[in-house]
Amino acid sequence: MTVSPIPLSPARPSPPGVRTLGTLGMIGSPLLLAYGLYALGTGATNLNGPYMGAAGLAYLGGWACSLVGARRLGALGRSFPARVALAAQFTLLLAAAAFSVQELGYGTPERIPYPILDLAWPLSHTFMFVTGAFVLRSRRWVGWRRWPALLCGFKIPLLVVASAASGGGVPPRPAQVVAFAWGALTLMLLGYAVRTGASER
Repeated sequence: MTVSPIPLSPARPSPPGVRTLGTLGMIGSPLLLAYGLYALGTGATNLNGPYMGAAGLAYLGGWACSLVGARRLGALGRSFPARVALAAQFTLLLAAAAFSVQELGYGTPERIPYPILDLAWPLSHTFMFVTGAFVLRSRRWVGWRRWPALLCGFKIPLLVVASAASGGGVPPRPAQVVAFAWGALTLMLLGYAVRTGASER
């Protein structure tokens, strides 16, 4: 008697462009760190300015690409609260981008309402605790991929601790570079999670 082989279920194809989104996230992640190191090396007394605005926009753009890729892979789950949290995360990123446009166009963040929009930078990083919690809760990603989004939220607490340890000082102080390095590392890993997660579905 001939036994017919049981056909294997085909792997679900990844949504188009997800690998590209992850790659863009990886490219954008180190740009604030690169500019911070440059400014520290030249002895600049203020990080604000057109170059910081451009670096910030590229950083935020890469971050947004990683989040879009994570959403398309279902990493946050499909629940209504997860969608609300992601919408709030993108709103904060847009506000931070508006602040960076101000820096890029005028070279100073002093015009109203940009001092208010400046709050979106620390809030957008800290809100990643919420976004990362949904990634953990959904269990769509396993292993190390579960953690980069959550770890990104520690950037501002790390900045506070590093600033206290260094005794403060005039920017760009080393504490800022430490925070930039943490943001670069965690967002690089998030982009890599999206890029490699797209090929393992």
